[in-house]
Amino acid sequence: MNRKEILLFLLLLTCFTFFVQWSGAEQRSFFSLILALHNDHSLIIDRYAEMTPDKAQFNGHYYSDKAPGLSFLGLPVYAAINTMQHLDRPGLFLPYSIYMVSAFVVSLPSALLAILVLRFLLRIGITEPRAFATTAVMALGTLALPFSTLFFSHQTAAFLVFAGFYLLFMVKPTGGLPATRLFLAGLILGVAVLVEYPMVVMAVILLLYALTFVQPRRVVISYLLGGLPPALALMAYNSAAFQHPLHFSYFYEANTWAQIHQQGFLGLGLPRLSTLATVLAGSRGLLTLSPVLILVFYGLWVMMRNDRWRAEGMLFLTSFSIYLLMTSGYKVPPTDIWVPGPRFLVPVLPFLAAPLAFSLPRLRWLFAPLAMVSVAIMFLVTASNPQVPPEISNPLFEWWLPGLLNRSQIVHSLPELRFGISRGLSLLLLAGEVGLAALSAVLACLLASKPHAQSAVLSTLAVLMLLAYLVIGFPIDLLRPFDVPASLLEPTAALPAGPAAPLPGVQT
Repeated sequence: MNRKEILLFLLLLTCFTFFVQWSGAEQRSFFSLILALHNDHSLIIDRYAEMTPDKAQFNGHYYSDKAPGLSFLGLPVYAAINTMQHLDRPGLFLPYSIYMVSAFVVSLPSALLAILVLRFLLRIGITEPRAFATTAVMALGTLALPFSTLFFSHQTAAFLVFAGFYLLFMVKPTGGLPATRLFLAGLILGVAVLVEYPMVVMAVILLLYALTFVQPRRVVISYLLGGLPPALALMAYNSAAFQHPLHFSYFYEANTWAQIHQQGFLGLGLPRLSTLATVLAGSRGLLTLSPVLILVFYGLWVMMRNDRWRAEGMLFLTSFSIYLLMTSGYKVPPTDIWVPGPRFLVPVLPFLAAPLAFSLPRLRWLFAPLAMVSVAIMFLVTASNPQVPPEISNPLFEWWLPGLLNRSQIVHSLPELRFGISRGLSLLLLAGEVGLAALSAVLACLLASKPHAQSAVLSTLAVLMLLAYLVIGFPIDLLRPFDVPASLLEPTAALPAGPAAPLPGVQT
C-alpha cells in the first residue's frame, strides 16, 4: 500500500474497531461455536446454549445455526488472545471477548476491502479524488459501517467475494487466465460460501463473468477445483454435526425461525413488491439510511452505455438485482429482526462503488450533500446501537436519535473501556480524527501541484493516524497487552442487558 492507501486504511480500521457493540443473538451463535471448538474440541454447543436463541438442535444436542466459516476464522484469533488475556475468565464482559475476535475477522477484512475497492476504481479510470471519496463514502456512509463493528458474517463475505472478483478483473485484459489464478479465485469464493451460504449465487455469477473472457474456456475448471476444498470442509462439518453432507444447520432450527425456514427454500419465497419497497425505502431501507446510493442507478446506466465497462456494469446490476429480489422474498422482512437495515445486501454493496463513482461527473452537485447525510446517519446508527428491536417502527426517530441525545444507548468504545473516559467524549475523539482526515484530504488535493508540500502533509498525517489507531482503535493495549480493562471484570448493574438473554454468570 502507498501512503494514501495506508491513511485510508488506518482511518477506516480505527472507525471499525473503535466501537464495542452489544452482543446480540447472531453474534453469540457464531461465538458459541468458537467456544465449543476451543474449550471442548467439539461442534456441540450444549454448554453455551443459553447464550443465544439462534441455535440448531439435532439428536438431543445444540449446534450453532450459522454457516461455520466465520467461527472457523475466529477460532485461531480467540485462541491467541485467550492465551494472552484469558478471555474465558468468569465474570468477563462478554461483548469484549466477541469484540476481540470481531476486530480481526470482521473489521480488518472490512478495511482491506476498502483498499481493494479503491484500487479497482483507479484501474477503471476514476480520478484519484473521486475514487478516494467514493471509497470512503461506501465504507462510512452505508450499512458497511455498522456491520464492520458487529460479529456478523456479511462484511467478511463482502471482502472475500470482492477479492475473488478483483482477482478475475486484474487479468481480464490478457484475454486468458492462468489456471492458478482461476483456482485461487475459486478458493476465495468457496471460503465466502463457507462464511455465508447465499454467496454461492455470487460464485456462480462470477463464474459466468469469467467465461466471457477466459480462453480457452475449459480452463475454467480450475475455478471449480478451487472451490472444492471449502465445499469439502462444509460437507465434513455437516456430516459431523448432522450426519449428512448436505444437511445444513438451518434444517434443524430450535428457535422461532424454525417454522419460517420450513417455508419455501429455507424461508425464501417469491419476491413481494411490498417487501421490496420496505427494503429500499422503508424506515430501515437501504436508500433511506444511505440516500447517496440513489446515484448508483444513474451510474449503472452510464456503465452500461460504455463499451469498455459494459460487462462489469452488467455484473454489478445483476448481482445487486438478484440479491435485492432474494431479500424481498424472505418470509420475514429482513429489516425486522434486530438489525439496522437489509443486511443480506451488505455483501454486494462493494459492487455499487463503481456505479456511484461513474455518476459523479454529471451528479457531483448531489454527491456531497447526500454523502454527508449518509455518513452522519451511519455514524448515528453505529454509535446508538445498530441492533434495533423489531417492534421499533421508525428507528431513526424512536431509537437512534433519542438514544444519542439522552446518551442512554451510546455503545461502548475502546477509549471508554481502556481509559475510563465518557462515551460522549470518546465519540468526540473519533469525530476529531475523521474531521482531521477530511481536512487533510482537502489540503492534499490543494497541494497536488506541490509534491514536496503534499508529501509532508501526508507523512505528518500518517504518523498522527497511526498514533490515533494505536490509542483508540487497536484492540490490544500495547502498554498492557496481557491485561483486560479492569472495568470489564466487575458486574455493573447499570449496563443494559442488550438484545439477547445473558449467559449465567457472564455480563452481556
